[in-house]
Amino acid sequence: MLLDATTFKTVLTPEAALGIIQKELVRRGWKQFDISDVKMVYTPYWMFSFDVLAGESSPTGKTALNAYSGELNDYVPYILDRALKKTKETEAGIEADVLPTAIAKNELNAVAAAKIAAHAGIQKDSVTISAATKYYIPSYLVWVDVAGDSFKIDIDVLLGNPQGLDAIPEKPKGWNEAAGETIEKMKKPAGWLELISKAFGMVAGAAKGGAPGGEGGMKQNLIPIVLVLLVAVAAYFYFARGSSQGSVTCDLLPQYYRPAEWFGFGAKPVKPMLQADSSLRVEGTCSFTNPGTEDISSIIALVKVNANGIAIGQNTSSVALFAPTGRTSTLKDFEIVWPGSTRQKYLFSYCRLEQCR
Repeated sequence: MLLDATTFKTVLTPEAALGIIQKELVRRGWKQFDISDVKMVYTPYWMFSFDVLAGESSPTGKTALNAYSGELNDYVPYILDRALKKTKETEAGIEADVLPTAIAKNELNAVAAAKIAAHAGIQKDSVTISAATKYYIPSYLVWVDVAGDSFKIDIDVLLGNPQGLDAIPEKPKGWNEAAGETIEKMKKPAGWLELISKAFGMVAGAAKGGAPGGEGGMKQNLIPIVLVLLVAVAAYFYFARGSSQGSVTCDLLPQYYRPAEWFGFGAKPVKPMLQADSSLRVEGTCSFTNPGTEDISSIIALVKVNANGIAIGQNTSSVALFAPTGRTSTLKDFEIVWPGSTRQKYLFSYCRLEQCR
């Protein structure tokens, strides 16, 4: 179909557009949904420049007005700045709707000036419009049935930007999904720590004020609370099984100590490195050994920098499913970053996680 103004050769295929939408829906937890309709639409826009007379300053700019709906659109100028192939025909082989131009060029000045003035909170007479050019912007309109409702998604076929997805809510996680995520986290020591911390945090919150949202909120939070409590119990036995097996020692690299201030006993004074963002950093290594004959589920060391007896920076160093090493050690590097002053006195310490006090 021949158009009365410039448009652009489409870049995105319908399949690619649906793929973008599907990926976002899956990310929001919706694996089951229906695409009820897909339609290509050419929407007319007036691209124009404007000047605002406001006292000593006279700001200028460019924007676009939807010639069908009368709405301003700042995304269209961004599209027009891209290197796109121009044409005056709709895409061959694809059925498309061309929306009518409800706002003619001789009406543009009044409509656009009123829109900009309302947006800026100024008088309409302070806005002047110039250099107006009409373009047709092609897009796919996709109707998606999901979450018990129907949603219209507008995805432009030139840059692939979807609009309307924000209206689709995220799917609440059921027992199986929440359990699956929990199991994935349990595969890593850091995940264990996160789940244990979450368990005690939820229990403490429930003890203080109860689950938010009354009975409904309590039911909604029941699954994650039960899961993390089970994980906390499992984690206790998981770590306890290896608590008396293997060993770990941790130390900073020599350049991060102040040897002149250490007298051969007690904790060594730390000399941190000052970073560009004014934070402090030290590096070190933990040495893990498993002289036994069986695998150890894990060994986790908590490394800390203390000031006045308080840990102000910490990290973990760990091994998981630790096979027997004999007398050979497994080395794991670590770093600790914290905000502070180089004038403060710092001491380094570490402990095996289940033995920390």
